[in-house]
Amino acid sequence: MEPATDPLRYMVSNTLSPEIFSRVDFVVANALKNGLVVMVNNHHFDRLDENPTNSLPEFLAIWRQITEHYKGFPKNLVFDLHNEPHQNATTEAMNSIYASVSRVLGK
Repeated sequence: MEPATDPLRYMVSNTLSPEIFSRVDFVVANALKNGLVVMVNNHHFDRLDENPTNSLPEFLAIWRQITEHYKGFPKNLVFDLHNEPHQNATTEAMNSIYASVSRVLGK
């Protein structure tokens, strides 16, 4: 089975498909039901690592959809904004991006 955690495979015009949410929801619901803490992350967003500034609109679009979809879920569902940044996704570049995403998450 293909991993359920790569939303970029399910995007059309910066919109995540219902398929990705149904796949991830199955895992999230069952893990939460069994008392686990669940971390949703954006693991393979290579474009962000290559060019953080130009990828910001797409990155924000992804996280807007994810946070809206999971609004109201228990606090043991957490988000890891970007797993293992590298290449041009330096600490300086990512701190600015994380601040932008945090404003989205805070709404």
